[in-house]
Amino acid sequence: MRSVKHNGAKEPDTTLLELVLRVHGEFRRSLEPIRVTPLQAGMMLYLGRHAEAKLTDAADALCLRLPTLSDVVNDLVRKHWVTRRRSCRPPVASHAIPDVGYRVVSVSSHSPMLCY
Repeated sequence: MRSVKHNGAKEPDTTLLELVLRVHGEFRRSLEPIRVTPLQAGMMLYLGRHAEAKLTDAADALCLRLPTLSDVVNDLVRKHWVTRRRSCRPPVASHAIPDVGYRVVSVSSHSPMLCY
């Protein structure tokens, strides 16, 4: 593991892993008030840049396994932060879609949508 030197630090060199864990903890603490994990925040940032992303595309981009990201997306859908859709085409109306298993929860330009 590579060491990271801090400018003028008197403590021993910190490994890259220790530095990443420290930054992750800081992200976690800063996101705590809005009840979002760093992974959920990263997923929402990705969706903000890739409006028509598929779950597999997001998993590849974030270097995560599909089951892991699926759990993250399910939490975001439950919290109403993202909307899951079967198609990336704009819906005709914002009511229940019959026989597809999912309902359009929110249709707006502010709500990222994940397509699958």
